[in-house]
Order: sequence, then C-alpha cells, then structure tokens
Amino acid sequence: MNDLREYYNDLNNRNSKMDVLQVAIQMFRLAVLLFVSIQCLTATSATTPIVSPRGICTSPDDFYQIKWRARTVDPGESLQVYCDRPDGAKIPMESVSSRLGDETTLTVHGLSDGRFSSCECAVMKDGTAVGAVQEMSKANIWVRNDTMFTISQDEIWISPDQEEFEVTFDVDCDFGGSFEVRYNNRLLEHRHSPGPDRLPYIKLRAGQPPVLCFPDPSCRDIGLYLIIYRASRNYKPIETARYLWIRANSSSCPTAVAIQENSTTGDVSMEKHQATKAFILNDVPKPDNGGTAGYFVIGGICLLLLAVCAYMLYQNRRLKMSLRESNQRNEQTTALNTVETIG
Repeated sequence: MNDLREYYNDLNNRNSKMDVLQVAIQMFRLAVLLFVSIQCLTATSATTPIVSPRGICTSPDDFYQIKWRARTVDPGESLQVYCDRPDGAKIPMESVSSRLGDETTLTVHGLSDGRFSSCECAVMKDGTAVGAVQEMSKANIWVRNDTMFTISQDEIWISPDQEEFEVTFDVDCDFGGSFEVRYNNRLLEHRHSPGPDRLPYIKLRAGQPPVLCFPDPSCRDIGLYLIIYRASRNYKPIETARYLWIRANSSSCPTAVAIQENSTTGDVSMEKHQATKAFILNDVPKPDNGGTAGYFVIGGICLLLLAVCAYMLYQNRRLKMSLRESNQRNEQTTALNTVETIG
C-alpha cells in the first residue's frame, strides 16, 4: 500500500515538473517572437511624422513655416519633405532638422511662390523611404488672400415639423479664429445650450469648432444668414464670409416668406457684392480724424512750451548781462571817486 502511494506521489511530481517546463518553453517562444517583431519594426518603420499645421493659406510672398515631429526608433533615420508641383511632380525641399532625445523636428520655411500644392514628410534610412506616407504627415498649401472656410450647407428648406439641426463649419487654414453670425442686423449669441427663446445660436463645443444650431426651426428663422470667420495671418487680420439661406414654402410660412422676399430682394445683391467673396485686410488701419487732431493739439502744446522756455532763458540771459554791466559801471564810478579824493 505504501509502495502504491509513493508511486502516485512520484507521478504527480513528474507531472508538475512537466507543467513548469511547458510554461517555460511557451514563455521563451513568446520572448523570441516579441524580439523578432521589434527588430522587424526597427528595420522597416518609424513613428509617423505628425505635421503642424496641416493646412496653410498664404498670401503671395508671405512667410510661413511648417513643422513635422516624429519619435524615431532608429537613430539612423531622418525626415525628408517632398512637395508637389501643380503638375504632380515631386521636388525635395531643403529643411532644418533638430533632434531632442528621440524626437526629431523638421521645419520648412516659406514656400509661398505659388508652385506648391501640398507637402509630405517621409522617414528616410540610408537614402530610402521607410514605410508609406500617412495622411497625418501631409500638409496642404494654398496661395490665396482668404481662408479655406466652408459650411456644410448653404441653403436649407424647413417645414412645419422640422426637427433641430446644425450647420457645421470647416476651416482648413488660418486656425485659431472666431466665428460671427448675423441675421436680420443682429448678432447670434455664443452659447453651450439653447436659450429660453429657442432662437438660433452658435453652439460652443469643448475642443471642437462651434456649429450653427437651430434648436426649434420655425418661420421666424427663415432668411439670409451671414457667417464670418475672423483670424490672423502674419499679424494681419483675415475676414472670410459665407452665406446661408434658410427657406420655407409659401404655403408653410406665407407671411414670413413674403416679408423676407420684400425686405431682402433689394439689399441682398449689394450685401453679397460687398461680403460674399472673402477678403484680406492688408491695408494699415487709417487713424480717425479725432486721433489726428489730438496729435496736432499735443504737438502744438509742446511747441508752445518750448517757445516759453526759450523766451525765459533769453530773458534770464539779458538780465544777467544787465546786472554785469551795472556792476561794472558802479565799480568804475567808485574807482574815479577814490582817485579824486586822493588827489
């Protein structure tokens, strides 16, 4: 009986050792596979370069720069930028590269001669591109005097049972600007949620561009909306305008449609002529007449003070000369009197 018990114990010990050995073998295989995978990745690819900004609108002969950043896994890798001509031909661009730790930053300066349509960044190793160029590595370039600003719809027809809807804005360059929407000579509010009157408003969204929101579309909302995007380019203000028509059938909103047609027919053509096409404000702002007059007044006061100071200095000098001459005459008179007394 004891022999049988010892036999079973020995068999269990052998099975336990076999289990441990199997686990060790599997762990070794996994480590080898992971090592080979890392070597393959190191030899064939690097972190995708991310470009900032992804879109550039530049005025002719203006200066700008585009940056690519990438975390490379091989110190021997570098970044190379290629730009497309309008005919599709690629040309390499000279760039300035800097490395901090394992992050490489590459900067391309001023490409604003109108010959380029887009630029992309490739990871190079031994003169050969490593991996394919990704979308996040491409930057579009437009030589134009306005912003690449579009709206999702420029004409919307509403009905009596219309549900809430939004109009989105898309900006491809001149980032960091602000939106303004005008309707019936008033500015729409910027809000996070609808107001108590449920009027259209510019909806603010954290980390995302705002949208034009119509929480309760009705006949009161039909008409022409002027959407303006204001930004800055090389410290110059950029203003781009787009139009949105909210329309309704005359059977749904007979009164509102009639009022809108009568009130906008004569004004829209002139308003569109002035604001539909986007424009750039290149001219230096002209000072108003009040400011110019103020400068003249200040300048006149300064001149008057200078004249008064000069006159006072002149009078002081004359007074000193008079006193000196008077003293000299007194001294001469005293001397003559002394001589006569002695004689």
